[in-house]
Amino acid sequence: MKRLFLLASLAMICACEPPADAIEALGVPALPVVQVSGWLEPPAVTLTSPSDRRESSALVLGDTEDGRHLGVIADEKAWAVRLIDLEGQAQIAHLRLEGAPRQVLLVAGRAFVSHSHGLAVLELERRNGELGLRRVAQVTTAADPRGLALSRDGGTLLLATGWSARLSGYSLATQEQLFEVALPREPRAVAALSARTAFVTHAVGSRLTRVDLTTLPPRLDTISLDGTDASAKRHLLHVAAIAEHDGELFAPGVLAYPTGKIEQQLVPRYYGAPMPGAMMGLLPHEPVVIQID
Repeated sequence: MKRLFLLASLAMICACEPPADAIEALGVPALPVVQVSGWLEPPAVTLTSPSDRRESSALVLGDTEDGRHLGVIADEKAWAVRLIDLEGQAQIAHLRLEGAPRQVLLVAGRAFVSHSHGLAVLELERRNGELGLRRVAQVTTAADPRGLALSRDGGTLLLATGWSARLSGYSLATQEQLFEVALPREPRAVAALSARTAFVTHAVGSRLTRVDLTTLPPRLDTISLDGTDASAKRHLLHVAAIAEHDGELFAPGVLAYPTGKIEQQLVPRYYGAPMPGAMMGLLPHEPVVIQID
């Protein structure tokens, strides 16, 4: 069942599909290869999520065995992952990557980080009595890694990649790739609703992709989020995140009315926008949260 809840007004963001040669120009192989092996052994210092979160985000919170409360931040502008002491309100370590980090997920005491050139597996280490970050594995993935999620049984890491439009699954027990399947355009986030089913959000296309995890490769089913209410047609855009809570999934997006009157609005500088103070034509739109149960 899909239910839409209206919240408040947001600006509409568009995503464009790149040509195939643009993907190849990134220099990222299509098939993932584990370049550095090291996540099979237990980490020396574990970092676990207090909420048992199974979906990635740009900021995650974790606790060490000795009770320290830490934050791990994907700093996309600096191409770095930062480790923050929440009680001391200070950075205690950072690790620069070869690509811009997008999302972080804590799994089995480690931080799995998607970045623009692959998937990094980081763990904590002690340096002269203080905590630091080190990389123990690097997985080359399909182009444009984005959202990460853990399967409900805890055995499979799921990764959605944007430009290449793929969903990949990796065994946490063996480091092996279990599958890689093609998705509709611009996938962004992934979450497992049950041991049998996961859902992928998309930045464009007004849809979700339902993934049947009981088969290899998984079977896919597209769910259209277009619709018509009492007054106008509607089209859902930029569903960039998804998370599970109490057996239900929630995904924010922007609901646009393509047959509505275009309004000229004063817009600030942001992705795809003109200079501050410029006027820009926008369709009527409003934010929504999709609920899946």
